[in-house]
Order: sequence, then structure tokens, then C-alpha cells
Amino acid sequence: MDEKSKYFGYGIVGGITILLIVILIATLIPIGVDALTPDTIAVIPIHGEISYDNNSNITVTNPDTFEAMINKANSDHKVAAIVLDIDSNGGNLVATQEMLDCINQTNKPIVAWIGDSGSSCGYLLSTGTDKVIASPNSAIGDIGFTLSSADLSAYYSKLGITADTSKGNIFNSISPSYTSLSSSQKVMIKNMLSSDSNYSVSTISHNRNLSSETVQNYVNGKVCNGNTALNKNLIDGLGTQKKAIEIAANEANLTKYEVIKYDSSTNLNTDCWDNIKNAITKKN
Repeated sequence: MDEKSKYFGYGIVGGITILLIVILIATLIPIGVDALTPDTIAVIPIHGEISYDNNSNITVTNPDTFEAMINKANSDHKVAAIVLDIDSNGGNLVATQEMLDCINQTNKPIVAWIGDSGSSCGYLLSTGTDKVIASPNSAIGDIGFTLSSADLSAYYSKLGITADTSKGNIFNSISPSYTSLSSSQKVMIKNMLSSDSNYSVSTISHNRNLSSETVQNYVNGKVCNGNTALNKNLIDGLGTQKKAIEIAANEANLTKYEVIKYDSSTNLNTDCWDNIKNAITKKN
């Protein structure tokens, strides 16, 4: 066999090999058809207290877990849109700010559904989404922050207990169980809580394109139901979680879709090969 014939034969074998590989890949992973076409709505829960603490005695949404869920949905090519399932009376403002930042960076349509409660930081989070849907009987609003204290000094005195606290100045130590707060301490705390409340009102006003007066009148320390919230443009619609999912699908231009609900058992790894492995599993 001369050199020309030999290389021609190699070319035929190589071409057939490449064709077989392409056919095999097309069989296992029908790319460009359905395997990697976005057709899923991811539902992410925000339930209970929004907090960094992982208290096993109460339901808590931790911002780190929430961020992992958002990242998972964003990186999953199958996910076309996201629904936040909110049932929360609020919690830590700093944790809420971190979660809001995650929502703002989401690159897919995102809709909030408020169930029983979207109060305080729970409602604040919802305003970062594209649309807010709530049940007609949802509790919405109640923006505001409190700090409770109790003067138990008289009780301690009866028990013969005395408490000595060394401090650099009157603001270094606030001991609500040992003595009453001083006027200066009360002013300091009030200013801090007012600042947090003003931030929340300003953020909601900006996110919902509302006047600060509207937010002040209906959610700053007050609660309204879904019907009133819709009338005042605090939300975009009324309905069930299914309705919110349908709206999210419409935002993503989907007519047929699947729904996946994230929870504590969801694998939140964002390995780029996850989509391919899922497609192979679905094909098989």
C-alpha cells in the first residue's frame, strides 16, 4: 500500500470514528432539542425567621442557604424562572440585605408569592422581585424594628441578688434585666431603630415605585391584607402559589414547564456538569 492510500484509509477511519462519537453524544444528550432547553420553574422557600442562627426549635431561613439556592437556580440551564415562596414575619435586617442583594443579582425572571405572612423583612424581600403575588388573606406590611427590655432590679433585690457592671461610659453596657434604661440610652436605641425603619421604607418605595407616604401609611408598623395591598400597589396580584408559578412561566415565555421545589434536601452544588448528567438521566 502506497503512502497516499494509507493516509486515505486513516482519513476514512478517523471520519467514521468522529461520526460515531457525534451519534453517541446525540443519542445520550439530545442537545438543541429538549435536554438543555430551559423549561423548569424553581420554587425557593423563605419560611420562618430570617436569621444567621440555625435554631432547630423554630423555622429559620439562613441567608447562606438562600444564596446557595439562588446560585443553584441561576447556574442550572434547565431553570427558566424562580418563585420565592414567602411565609415569614421577618427577622435580621442585615441578613435580609444580603438576601436582597442575591435577588437583585438574579439573571432570571423572579416572582414572589406571599402565603400566610409577608411581614417586616419578609415583605421587604418580596419587593426586590419582578412581581409580587399574595393570597387575599395574607398579612402584609408591619415594617419596623423593636428592642424590648425589662427592669428586674426590684425582683433581684427581693432575692438578695445584686449586679455590678463596670463600663467605660453609659453606652458601653445596656443591661435590660438589671436596671432601667437611661434617657440617653433610650434615645440612642430609638435613633438606631428609626434608621433601620427609614432604610426599609426607602427601599420599598424605590423597589415598588411608590411614594414614601404610601409605604408609611400602609406598612410602616401596620399590617394589611392582600386585597388592601393590591389596592395600594404594594403587590401586583392575588392568587395561590400555582398562580405565581404561572406568572413566572409567562415571564419566561414558557407554555409547558416543570416545577422543582428546593428544600434542605436539595443538592445545592453548582457543578457545571450537573446539567449534562441530569440530561443523560432524563434521556435514559
